[in-house]
Amino acid sequence: MTFRTPALAVLATLALVRPASAQTSAAGAAPAPAPFGVVDNSFLIEEAFNQELRVVQNIFTFQRNGHDWNGAFTQEWPAPGMRHQLSYTVPFGRVAGQTGVQDLFLNYRYQLTEEGPGRPAISPRFSLIVPSGDVDRDLGHGRTGWQAALPVSKRAGAFYFHGNFVLTHHPDQTEAEIGKSTRLNSSHVSESRM
Repeated sequence: MTFRTPALAVLATLALVRPASAQTSAAGAAPAPAPFGVVDNSFLIEEAFNQELRVVQNIFTFQRNGHDWNGAFTQEWPAPGMRHQLSYTVPFGRVAGQTGVQDLFLNYRYQLTEEGPGRPAISPRFSLIVPSGDVDRDLGHGRTGWQAALPVSKRAGAFYFHGNFVLTHHPDQTEAEIGKSTRLNSSHVSESRM
């Protein structure tokens, strides 16, 4: 009997999820879900929550594809409160045998809506891409660019759903670069218990 990775992921998820229908109060009605202790916790996809006053978040991401890999360090600051957020991202990696720092991102996010009953959290982001990676080693574009993102997050019971639309532009892009610069990230579900 062989198991495939997707089947194991589904089984592990089902084993970790506790059915809410088995929890009832003395009156027989299901209790309201407990408030989330942490909502800004998604490391697989950008969520639509800015940082609270006096909270600085550090984010480290890493992905590997064969011998190539990419990582990034992001630091987010409220500016000065939750409605506006400033951050920077320093991407680095190994691409086609070349290792080093890639183009720097300077980010601004606006908390357009906060998540509530019947309303998702929406926090559009605009990024200035600063040419800091070595173009000759395929670690940068060699020209200033920009990126716009529209993250959307919504709670449903004990889960949060996150989705993103991202558009990246560099002047004088080649046809091959244009195909890589627009993507719709798949949804991501997360659960927080504190």
